[in-house]
Amino acid sequence: MRSAVICLPSAALSDPYQLEPSQALEMLTGSETILLAEDDDGVRDLISRLLQIQGYRVLEAQDGWEALQLVAQYSETIDLLLTDVVMPGGMSGKGLADKISQNKPHLKVVYMSGYSDEEIVHHGVLNPGVAFLQKPFQFSDLTRKLRQVLDAPPSR
Repeated sequence: MRSAVICLPSAALSDPYQLEPSQALEMLTGSETILLAEDDDGVRDLISRLLQIQGYRVLEAQDGWEALQLVAQYSETIDLLLTDVVMPGGMSGKGLADKISQNKPHLKVVYMSGYSDEEIVHHGVLNPGVAFLQKPFQFSDLTRKLRQVLDAPPSR
């Protein structure tokens, strides 16, 4: 019985702890203050902790009314509202954004929902072209959307 020898080209092993450039771009950081309005405790807690790890200051609210209280009590700048579109308590994310923008017209907003953006626009909840993320989303998609909105010039 003869043994066979198979020769394969060698491959360089990459360091498993080193991010590829495309992965590093996905984990965008920031230092801004984000008001997070999300009624699901688990989702809110996870998003908040992940954003804090990325350098953001996060104010958490479980509904629109609590978010309005935080805005009234918080004396520093709130850079962005990250809100669920549909929340209990009679105030939608759009209603919350509209109320806050009466006193803070330059507040930037990112909406998120388990419904698709087509369903939300079709039912008149949001206008076409708003910053929107459909749940579930990758954390890298969230950080990319936040940076896109935060880095955009102020709307007039």
